[in-house]
Amino acid sequence: MNSTKKCPYCGEEILATAKKCRHCGEWLVKDIAISQPNSHTEPVVPEPACEDGDTDTGSDEMDPEVKRVIIDFAAKSIWIVVFLLIAHFTIPDEGKLYNEVLDGVHEAVQDEVASWGDLIIPGLGALGAMALDSESVNEDIDKTFEQYNTISIEKHWFWNTISIVNRQHPDGVNVGFGVLGMTFASVDWDDFMLTKDGGKEFYDKLLNN
Repeated sequence: MNSTKKCPYCGEEILATAKKCRHCGEWLVKDIAISQPNSHTEPVVPEPACEDGDTDTGSDEMDPEVKRVIIDFAAKSIWIVVFLLIAHFTIPDEGKLYNEVLDGVHEAVQDEVASWGDLIIPGLGALGAMALDSESVNEDIDKTFEQYNTISIEKHWFWNTISIVNRQHPDGVNVGFGVLGMTFASVDWDDFMLTKDGGKEFYDKLLNN
């Protein structure tokens, strides 16, 4: 016959080897081992979910659209820097600019003579302009030009500007510029002086040659 004992909680008869009272349900053995987590096992921390419910797999990653804008801006900046460096190192020299202005002066004189000739006899101006288009006449024009005018070249980082300074234009009148190895000049008759007082001495000199 199995021995019995009384439950210390409800007083009912239970088996002496019982570990739990069949009447009140109380545990009679208090030192049951409770499973503990392995100390060598890293705890699993759930990853935070994004607003749309997906798991956040890279919260520090840059937005693709922002990255594209930054890359485009950097590429354009590099091209701009390269272009400016090329412009800086290909500025035309002063001699080239000077000669470009003198060529503009020659053309302006020919156009002015052509206009005066056509006022006298239609068609005579073209013949007069052709007669002036010679090396000796251009040398005379250059000498006379240098007596009453000064060519001023102003240097900039990426281009040069050129102007003519004389008594009529003491502050200078801009007539051209040079950039990327090229020169551009546009000289009008009123931009320069070939006589001391603006009279007809130069025309008289040309006619007497």
